[in-house]
Amino acid sequence: MIRKAADRDLERIMQIEEICFSSRWTKEMFLYELHENEFGHFYVLEENQKIAGFIDFWITFECCTSFFSEKRVQPLSDGFYDCIGRAGTV
Repeated sequence: MIRKAADRDLERIMQIEEICFSSRWTKEMFLYELHENEFGHFYVLEENQKIAGFIDFWITFECCTSFFSEKRVQPLSDGFYDCIGRAGTV
């Protein structure tokens, strides 16, 4: 299920960020995206009642130009994680 991100999701979002990236966003950066960025849209993907990934994208122009950042953690059979991350403009 995809739904809007909430403050209660930040702990898991920070875990995914830690697993996937060496240059990580801070909690304050995520809070800004959740509450202050008028262009930001922040969603989480839930699988089996656990957050498996998240996406944060910005719509900056009425012509649908947007910046997106997608991060997802996929558990592998050996206990490690496969991280999928993309960023770009559309």
